Amino acid sequence: MSLKKKIILLLVGLFALYGLIEFAVQRLVLLPAFVQLEAETATSNTQRAVQALERDIELLVPSATDWGTWDDTYQFITDGNEAYREANLNVLALESLKANLVAFYTPEGRRVWGLGYDHDNERELALGELSADRLAVSHPLLAPHGEETVAGLLRTEAGVFLVASRPILTSEGQGPSRGRVIIGRLLNQAAIERFGTQTQVQLQVELLPEVQGAKLPAEEKTAALVRHTPVQLRVDGTTTRGTVEVADLGGAPLLRFRVDTERAIVAQGQATLRYAALSLAAAGGLVLLTLLVFLRQTVFTPIAALTRHAQAIGSRGDLNARLSMQRTDEIGTLAREFDLMVERLADTRQQLIEQSYQSGIAEMARGALHNIGNAVTPIGVKLINLRRELKQAPLAEMAMAGAELADPATPAERRADLARFAELAGAELAALVERTGDELETIRAQVDHVQLILADQRRFATAQRTIEPLVLHRLISETAELLPGELLSRLRIEIDESVARLGRVAATRIALQQVISNLLINAAESMAAGGQEREPGLLRITADPADPNEPHLAHLRFTDNGQGIPAEALPRLFERGFTSKARGSGIGLHWCANTMAAMGGRIHASSDGPGRGACLHLVLPLADHNASTPEAEA
Repeated sequence: MSLKKKIILLLVGLFALYGLIEFAVQRLVLLPAFVQLEAETATSNTQRAVQALERDIELLVPSATDWGTWDDTYQFITDGNEAYREANLNVLALESLKANLVAFYTPEGRRVWGLGYDHDNERELALGELSADRLAVSHPLLAPHGEETVAGLLRTEAGVFLVASRPILTSEGQGPSRGRVIIGRLLNQAAIERFGTQTQVQLQVELLPEVQGAKLPAEEKTAALVRHTPVQLRVDGTTTRGTVEVADLGGAPLLRFRVDTERAIVAQGQATLRYAALSLAAAGGLVLLTLLVFLRQTVFTPIAALTRHAQAIGSRGDLNARLSMQRTDEIGTLAREFDLMVERLADTRQQLIEQSYQSGIAEMARGALHNIGNAVTPIGVKLINLRRELKQAPLAEMAMAGAELADPATPAERRADLARFAELAGAELAALVERTGDELETIRAQVDHVQLILADQRRFATAQRTIEPLVLHRLISETAELLPGELLSRLRIEIDESVARLGRVAATRIALQQVISNLLINAAESMAAGGQEREPGLLRITADPADPNEPHLAHLRFTDNGQGIPAEALPRLFERGFTSKARGSGIGLHWCANTMAAMGGRIHASSDGPGRGACLHLVLPLADHNASTPEAEA
């Protein structure tokens, strides 16, 4: 089949597949999304109606709190103060509170005073148990479980009340409590219409019949005020009805809220999807036709000419044949470059060889720079510490003390103090000079180490590195001393006696030092990443017994208790550019692997997983099995 037919079939198939996918997306994703959005809207509308009820209940709590934490109320419960009763306990007080019920009860349930009043009809309400002289101690409004605030709905003979109950305390909120103050508001039709207006929904509220022993599930209690069932949705033609049952203070079903939501979202979604499908089909047909015409003129015809030319060169072997295609696009460029391909092939091969060599040199240079960075870091830290200590030296104080001692007017007692100060400051300066000398000597040794790294890199660029016998436990200790103090503070290094018994290994000193330095630095950083900032982690270095299959090789283990290595990262740990650190370069361990291989050894890692530490394995040739090794101990 020709390329032209394949592309035409591919384009037609793609557009057909796209049409099917678009249809499936509309039916299985977009339309259900509109349905879900509509259901969420209906659920939200119903929940907002319940929330409006809860807000009205919440508004009663501050009023109950104000009356309950008032010294006059606190005293009235004890002595029945008539002046307090006449001034505060009347219909006007209920009207100012926008309440239909105010009552005071002792902790034993005795009603000290109470009034239920219908402001619209200007008559006192008969509220059944709330109009009686006593409430049962177990009644929810008396908070038998010791709640500070009790609020919710209550069924009475006069209708459903929104109620809030608070303990009666002093104005400072001190106790002991002398009972409860209860404030209630009648849930009438006006209140229900107000809920609907506030939430902008079509709300209907139905009073449920009283059923003995019926309870709503306790886990559905909402905002510690009203307990209600989850919203139930029912689609009825063009309307989605959401219903929820609300419980009273005792948890018994009391009211059924019904909210009707018009199904405008789904209707609008269906119309939108129809218009989208038609427009996509028209656009798809136009694009397909345009593509076919364009491809015929710009791709199919010139590609056929180029193919015939390549076949002619392949059959005759005539590399002098040329295309005379005058085009300025990519196909014209391809035709011109095809004529130059054979004569440039040899040059390209040579360039690839040269680039491969330069890449190897550049990679080794990056490894050297990485190691120099590890060596230079402690130098900077030590210089900063020296600068800080020198700034803290009491030179100015000593100069002032010397000036006072030179003054004949200085009293004898002051002279004795100044002399003592000068003696102590001199001792401190002497100690500082001694510490500075030690630190400078350490810095000099670290600078020498950097010079050795550079010299080792120069030797590698011109000749093979020098292999010498090295005592591993000494080399490890020397390398650890070159690390920054900050890293060493995170790490406690234990070198097992098996390392000392190992004997000498045949390796390049500076290169092996840099490998070990990389492993120590990685271990210290792993301790910090593993959450061991407060106390040093442990790095234990051990040597395995000689393997009978490889008696000429030494096997070292660097085992830490750091953050560990994920199983998926182990195979790539030594790849160039791979790193698990946020600011890692992916050079260190890759360089270590290349260096170990160049010295006739190898490196690999093992770990039981994140949080369980890691072990880095070094395998090196033993010096005693290398006949060409000089007999000089490092």
